[in-house]
This record gives sequence, C-alpha cells and structure tokens, in this order.
Amino acid sequence: AALADITPDHPAGSYAACLALLTGQADVMVVPMPHTANAGLSAYLACANQDFIGIVGLTPVGRAFDRLPAIDVHALLRDVRPRRGEGVALRSVDGRDDATLTTRSDPLLGRSVLRLTRPVLDAAGAPGA
Repeated sequence: AALADITPDHPAGSYAACLALLTGQADVMVVPMPHTANAGLSAYLACANQDFIGIVGLTPVGRAFDRLPAIDVHALLRDVRPRRGEGVALRSVDGRDDATLTTRSDPLLGRSVLRLTRPVLDAAGAPGA
C-alpha cells in the first residue's frame, strides 16, 4: 500500500520516485502464504522530505485499508520515522553504520515490535527519493 498527501503543490506524479522504490522492494505474490518464513514481517518506506509512506505486510496493509480515509499521513509518518538518539546503532554487511535497532509500538499493528531502520540512499549517498 502507498499513502501520500496529494495536493496542488504535490501532485501524484511528484511521488513517482518513492513509489518506484517501494515497488522495487516487494515480491508480488498472488496468494498470501501465512506459513512462509516472512509471513509476519512488515516494513514502512518513508521517503525523505516527502509526505509519502509505503506499507508492506499483510497485517499492516489490511489495517491501513480498514482505517481509510481516516488515516493522517503526517501522523503516521511521525510514528514510524526513526528518532534521533533512539535505539542501538548497527553496522551493516556493506560497511554502512547508519542502521538502528529499536523497540517501538507499531501504529498499525498496535503492539511493540523490534524495528530495524536505515535510510535509503542513492548512488551518491544522498537520501533516495
């Protein structure tokens, strides 16, 4: 699922790069298979400096659709974006040390989750999308 604040100043097309990042991360499955290893995994993609959030995972996507049109994109972004100074810093296998491991309440799941956050960067190292 993808949610964005579409306004005259930010038309739907302005979120194309964010949507491309989201669709590039997802494997499309026609039938959800709850017994697979990744059945309980979920993810959020919050694009830098934009009012766009991508949601991946059967449960959070279902809950997001159940709450439409009442979802406030800005509030959801505030809830899922990482906070400075929170969590444990991690070094990833590619040598970047910008990942963080935290425990936080997930706004769509309604329970505490273990979260791994990391900025999406382009080839030049700037925030992607």
